[in-house]
Amino acid sequence: MKITYSQIITIVGLVAGVWAIFFGKGILELLPKNNICQFNNARIFLIKVEQNVYQIGIIAKVINLSDDNQEIDYMFIKKGELGILSRTTNYIQAIYNRVCYPIIVENNILVANAATNLKLLTPIKIKLLDNNVPLAPEIVFTGKWLIKRSRGIFKTISGDMRYYSTYEKYISVDEWNRLLKPSSGINVEDINLKLAPIDADLNMPAKIHLLWNRDPTAKINIYGFTESYYAHGANGTMVFVAGNGNLNLENGWEILGSNYNEVWADRQKRMLYNSIYPPSESEEPRAFAAFMGAEDAMGVNAPVPTTRAATFLHIQLLDPEEWKKGNTRGQENLSFMGIAP
Repeated sequence: MKITYSQIITIVGLVAGVWAIFFGKGILELLPKNNICQFNNARIFLIKVEQNVYQIGIIAKVINLSDDNQEIDYMFIKKGELGILSRTTNYIQAIYNRVCYPIIVENNILVANAATNLKLLTPIKIKLLDNNVPLAPEIVFTGKWLIKRSRGIFKTISGDMRYYSTYEKYISVDEWNRLLKPSSGINVEDINLKLAPIDADLNMPAKIHLLWNRDPTAKINIYGFTESYYAHGANGTMVFVAGNGNLNLENGWEILGSNYNEVWADRQKRMLYNSIYPPSESEEPRAFAAFMGAEDAMGVNAPVPTTRAATFLHIQLLDPEEWKKGNTRGQENLSFMGIAP
C-alpha cells in the first residue's frame, strides 16, 4: 500500500503532538513546516481601474511539493514594504489600501507535485498624474509570503519569493480578466523574471557591489536594483549594481567587492579586472563606470560614464490583520516624481 506525503505528515504530527504533551514542545520545531510548498515567482501587473488609478494584480507561481492537492484560503505578504522604481518619469499622487492582502481571483488549488499559477488581486491602488507615460513603474515587494489554509496540519506556510517581475505596460481590466486564459494576448511565461535579493529592507541605504561573470556577453537582472554601464572582455563581464538586500547570485555571477579600491587592492582580483578592462599605459587599473553622486564612495579617480540611479519610493505595508479590523489608515497622499536611470 502506498503511503502519501500527507499521511506521513499526519503520522509525524500525531507523534509530535503526543511528544509535546509528555515532553514539551521542542519536537514541533523540527517539523518541515515550509517544505510543502515553494514560492517560485510573482509577476506583477498594474491594472487601470479608473482614470489615472491603477490596481496591483499578481500572478504568483507556487510549487506544491507534496503528493496531494492543497486547497488554500488566501495568500499575502506579512509586514513587508512596497517600493516603486521608475522606468520613466512618473508622477505619483497617492497610494490607497497599502496592504498586500490579495483576493484569490481564480483557482485556489495547488496541484500535487506541480507548479500552479495563482491569480491574486491586491487592494493596493496607485494614483498617477496623467502624463501619457507608456511604461509602468517597477513594483518592488519585500517581506515574507504566507499561505493560509483551513485544512491540514500546517495552517500557515511561509517562504520567500525567488523571482519577481513587473509587466512593463499598463493593462485594462479586460486584459487582466483574460490573463491565463487561451484568449489572452499576454503570455505570462514570456515575461522576464528578476532574481530577488534576500532580506531586502527599503529603509536601509542602498548597497553597491561590483559583479563579475566569466561569460563575456552576460547580463544581469536583480529585482529592485540599478545597473551601471558594463565592461566586457575576453575574460568576462563586470558591472556595478546598487540596491537593497543581500545578493543570492546565480548563473555564474560573483561579487568582486563593493568599490574599486577594494578590488584593486587584491592582487588576483586586480589582474582579473585589468584583463577585462584594459589598464593605463603605466599598468594602473582604470574605473569604467559609476553611479551619479556615488563616485567618491566607489573610489572613482577619473571621469567615467555615469548612471543615474532610478528614483525609488518606498511605503511600509500595513499588517493585514490590523487592516482588516480597520485599526490602521490605508491611504497615503503623496507628491512624488519618479525619474528613471
